[in-house]
Parts: sequence; C-alpha cells; structure tokens
Amino acid sequence: MPYLCLLYTYKINTVQKPLNMKKTLFTLIGILSISMLFSQNQEQWNEAYGGAKNDEARSIIETKDGGFLVVGYTESQGSGKKDGWAMKLREDGSMDWDMTYGGGKDDELYDVIELDNGYAMVGGTASIGEGKEDFWLVIIDKEGSQEWERAYGGSKEDVATQVIHSNDGNIYIAGYTKSKGSGGRDIYFLKVEPFASEKERGKLLWKKNFGGGGTDFPGRIKLNPQDSFIYIIGSSNSSGNGGLDATLYKMDPVRGNIRTKKNFGGRAFEHGNDFCFTENNGYIIVGGTMTNSKGFFDSWVIKLEEEFYSEWEHTYGGGKEDEWVSVVQFDNSYLMAGFTGSKGEGKLDAWLMMLDKNGKTMWEKTFGDVGNDIVSRMIKTKDGGFICAGSTNSFGEGGMDFWIVKFK
Repeated sequence: MPYLCLLYTYKINTVQKPLNMKKTLFTLIGILSISMLFSQNQEQWNEAYGGAKNDEARSIIETKDGGFLVVGYTESQGSGKKDGWAMKLREDGSMDWDMTYGGGKDDELYDVIELDNGYAMVGGTASIGEGKEDFWLVIIDKEGSQEWERAYGGSKEDVATQVIHSNDGNIYIAGYTKSKGSGGRDIYFLKVEPFASEKERGKLLWKKNFGGGGTDFPGRIKLNPQDSFIYIIGSSNSSGNGGLDATLYKMDPVRGNIRTKKNFGGRAFEHGNDFCFTENNGYIIVGGTMTNSKGFFDSWVIKLEEEFYSEWEHTYGGGKEDEWVSVVQFDNSYLMAGFTGSKGEGKLDAWLMMLDKNGKTMWEKTFGDVGNDIVSRMIKTKDGGFICAGSTNSFGEGGMDFWIVKFK
C-alpha cells in the first residue's frame, strides 16, 4: 500500500492550465497521505516468549532506558501453579532479564509502573495475606530482584489490577474485592506509601470500596493532568440500564471520594475496559457491548464531552466475539486495540482500528495466526509508534505465550 504512488505517472509541462496543475497537486497529496497513513501501522518486531505451559502478559510499560517491562503470569516456571512473571525487554525485543515472583500457590501480576530506583507491580496473591486471594504489591529493583512485597485484603478474594503514580510521590492501587462492600464484587481503591520506613513499607494511607448490591469492578484507572482528578472506567450491574453497564467515575485524589459517576449502556451487557482523555477535556471509552450486537459481543466506543454527556458512539464487529481493550490518542485520532473472532486468520485475532475525531474509521488491521491471539494492553512509545502486549497460542512454545508486537 505505501507504493500506491508508483502506479501513477504525471507529466507536468509549462503550458498546462492552472486548474490541471491544482488537480495534479491535490492528487499527489492525496496519494502521499494514503501512503503515509498505511505505513504507520507496519510491524517493527513480533515476538513470543514462554515455556511449555500457559504464560499470559497483562500489561506493559516503556522504561526510561528505552526498553520495555512486561508483567503477567507463568505456569511454565516458578514455585506455584501460577507465578507472577516480569520480563525486561530491550528496544529491539530481545530479552534483558526475566524473573518470577510468588510462593507455592497461585500468584499473578496485572500491572506495573516505574519508580526512581525500580518498579512497583500489583496483582493477586494466594501465597501470602489473609484471604483466598489478596491485593499484592511487589517492589523490585532495576534488575528484577525483589526488594519487598505486601498483601492487602480480607478473608475472601481481593485482586489488584491497576497501579498509578499519585502527585505526592505515593501510589494508587485499584482492583476488586469480595471481602468488603455490599455486593458480589466491589471496586477496591487504596493509596499506599511505598517508601515508608522499613517496618512500614507499603504503609496504607487510606482505602475505599464502592459499588452496590451487584457486581462492580474496574477496567482502567488514570490521573488526569489537566484537573488532577482520578478517573476510573469499569463495569457495574449495581445500577444502570442493563445486565452490566460501563461506568465512569471521577474521584477526589486526596481521599478517594467519588465526585461524579455515570453509567453507559443498553438493556444487555456492556464492558468498560479502557479510556483516554481527549484534546477538549472529553473522554473516549472503549469496551464491548451485547446491546444490538451482531455477535456475542461487539467492539464498542463512546466519545464523551467534559461533563460525561455522550457526543457519539459506534459499534464494530461481526457474528462472533469482538471487543476493544485499549485506546490511545494520536493528535486528533484514536487508536483502539482488542481482539476479534469475526475477522482475521484464527479463532481470535488481535485487532487495531484508527478513528478520526468524529469516529470515522481511518484504517483497521488484524494480526495473528490460526489460534488465539489477543491484546491485553497497548501503549504509545517515545518514537511515535505503539506497542501491544498480550497472549498467543499461534506462536511460541506452550499453550499460551507472552506476545509482544511493536509497530511504527
């Protein structure tokens, strides 16, 4: 596609009319724009990592040294059936180091952030703590060696899925709890001081749980640099229109109190998986919807104004399962990543789609092979491209393997 312009030849001479010259220039500009657009989604590298069993990547960050850190779980190595697994990659995808974390039971990592002298990882652990599974915070140094760990939770299942920096040097951790609250699952939100004295490492500054009588769980949590509030997109059947609605929360960063909350969805089930802030203080929410879907779930995107009013929404998909799990903004465009059973080569393929600011599709792409290939997280990279982390059983050595694809 980048070579479309080679199919056209132009002869411009000095006696052409100005109108023809304009048409020629506009045509050339159009062809070059198309060429540049399609060259932007080219793969730079595509790698699978893992062993003989299941190994699934949940999150990825770009590190200060230009590499990447991927976290998830492994069944191929470690102490338990599932262990937390972190993998440090160089810029070209080659492995710098990998480490497992956990004890004799199931332990999984879901997210990671970079600290001044290492990394903070969160997930769920059954090897330490008080309950069936607890929030799990693991601090490691730059080489992956564990410095300390701490569990938070009650007697039932509590799993941390997100971690972000706070403005005061501490961290926020979000996930879901079955130990607290009034429903089957509540959103559980903590503020933690990671650099307290040795006896108080991981000191809990405050905790909040919120939800209703049903199920409430978070998708993605972000701190808005424009207003310094915390935003959480999640899913809830405690309130709203249908079996499960996407729910957006605006929260006070000081105490974690909810300032604004709104549900989005129809009569069936909707997932709120990720969101990004737009150039006009609005929001793009992505997930999946069963309301008026062609298949089991259709991929779903909503554009909101600043006060959470809907500006537009669209669904995409076919007769099978399709869902967006991640979104990032490029200038006035929005790139979404997820998986599709309706398109591509295999049972589930990774799926990308770029939308303009009005929700019009600019391009889309599937990648994968004959098996299951899914994206769990996509981030922008410092070189102007993006990278996807997920899991595959089309490539690699085991059932599911870590799968990382870097794009221009």
